[in-house]
Amino acid sequence: MNLEEVLGRFSVELGVKLPGPATQLNSSLPKVLADFYSVVDGLKLPFLEIYPAKRVSPLQRPADQPPAWVEFGADGYFTWYLCALDSAVVPPVAAWDHETRVPIEATYVSVAALIAEEYERVASDDAWRAH
Repeated sequence: MNLEEVLGRFSVELGVKLPGPATQLNSSLPKVLADFYSVVDGLKLPFLEIYPAKRVSPLQRPADQPPAWVEFGADGYFTWYLCALDSAVVPPVAAWDHETRVPIEATYVSVAALIAEEYERVASDDAWRAH
């Protein structure tokens, strides 16, 4: 599913009003994030938030723990959404529980893939659906 399809699904199923694209993008943003922000400048859903482009920030980690990452969102609990700055890291997007201190493992090829999987995860959770 591409980004437009994922976003269209949320606007219909969840009644989410989507912001327009980011008006200014930092040239150092990884391509996968620039692609997302060229369509929509952030996204707030009941189960996750993708920050507006101006809130994307470097993840503070010791220099001996490459690669470098930027934080671009969170689930509102313990998970941060990260994107590798090094274009050689494939897939480039990760959902990382910063409380566990386990190594970051990128598993998503795009922001759309992350959003779609998170939605499927919570949609199958009876407790979440009951809210």
